[in-house]
Amino acid sequence: MKNKYLIFILLSWKIIIAQDIKIDTFSFESINSLYPDSVVFLHYPLIKTSNQKINDAINEDVKNRLTYNQYIDVPVDSAVKMWADEDIGRVVEMNFKVTYSKNDLISFHITTMFYGAYMTLNTDYFTYNYKTGKPLEIDQIVDTNGYFKDMVVQDKDKQYEREFQEIPKTLEYDDKELVEETLEMFRPYYDECRKSFHFEKFALYDNYLAIIEECYLPHVIAAGTPEVLLHYKYDSIKKHLKIHL
Repeated sequence: MKNKYLIFILLSWKIIIAQDIKIDTFSFESINSLYPDSVVFLHYPLIKTSNQKINDAINEDVKNRLTYNQYIDVPVDSAVKMWADEDIGRVVEMNFKVTYSKNDLISFHITTMFYGAYMTLNTDYFTYNYKTGKPLEIDQIVDTNGYFKDMVVQDKDKQYEREFQEIPKTLEYDDKELVEETLEMFRPYYDECRKSFHFEKFALYDNYLAIIEECYLPHVIAAGTPEVLLHYKYDSIKKHLKIHL
């Protein structure tokens, strides 16, 4: 297979996010699958602390989670390049953002756009203790049982219903009969997503915890995909937190 990557360079960009941790930006050029005559830069985060073992632990875990363990024995930079080139949907955009770096924790996400049979945008969320190198799950941060769980479920259901009622506006439908038919078509998918909710994706921000709920709809109706993103300020859920944020 012809290698689509022209060159790759490790830029000297360093995002200083705390006194004892920073993120280097590994950037490489890729031919844009949408426009073969042009190139794009893809940007990938590399965690750097004063402890190489912790660096390796975090960076390996991010790589394996992002690539679904396809390149376990491949160095991070090579694996990311191979994954971007060989994945079913070619990666045409990749960027990351750090949302939290305090109390020995770092939280960031990587957003990737794939181009295959159709365009797909995906965001992966990561949170680590950069003193131990270990990833954190949501139930290590907040009590996911009892009152907090009930609150999230109620908020999630309300958000789904708001998104459901917005479908006609999203699709720009005005005809009453067409609106009713469309809502009837979407309802089973929304109900399935709503009922299958479980705590998984989350992100830490300076002042709040974000719970991310994803609902995947068939491509033909993907324009009506709900966006369920719940925010909880730390002060309002203090008694449910398991760690200091």
